[in-house]
Amino acid sequence: MTHFRTRLALLGTAAVLTAGAAVPAQFAGAQPAAAADRKQWVALGGSYTAGVIRAAGNTFEVPRDGCERTDRAYPQVIDRDLGGLFELTNVSCGAATIDNVTDTPQHPIGRHQPPLSVPNRLKTMRHDYDRMLAALHQRDPHAKILAVGYPTVIPRDAATCSFGDLTRFGTITQGDLAWLRQGVLESLNKAIDDSTGT
Repeated sequence: MTHFRTRLALLGTAAVLTAGAAVPAQFAGAQPAAAADRKQWVALGGSYTAGVIRAAGNTFEVPRDGCERTDRAYPQVIDRDLGGLFELTNVSCGAATIDNVTDTPQHPIGRHQPPLSVPNRLKTMRHDYDRMLAALHQRDPHAKILAVGYPTVIPRDAATCSFGDLTRFGTITQGDLAWLRQGVLESLNKAIDDSTGT
């Protein structure tokens, strides 16, 4: 990503499952714009944004570049629904990291991250996220950057998940699910929110 001519960059971060993203109110029900008025939209992110799981649809790009973007990942869904407003360039990639946006080219398809210490990783992520936002603004000072956090995929009451049920998180215990929701997902979204609010 050496040249950014974007006017709109949509940022997501790496995760496991995919879901629809909220559409900004100003675009809800909007009519397709004339081609000259279309914004450039670059979708950046890792596995979550790319939709690197079978539930997120099928890979669709030919030739495939190893990033495993799928047709029901949220950038593709938004592009289908609001394609008249944006010209999408989807450069999300499985297991991409913030360094792949700021410094290091992404090599398809990444592997799972090493075991993590959540407080340390959140602190590092907040610092790196700030660095990424600064780099994007430097490349295109007029870009509008929309940061997308992770939707709540784990229920508030983990007791509703049956242990061993592959449609409800398999063999992850209810206690671990509660920790994943509060200690990881909610904390990660707060870190993203804090970073983008500065």
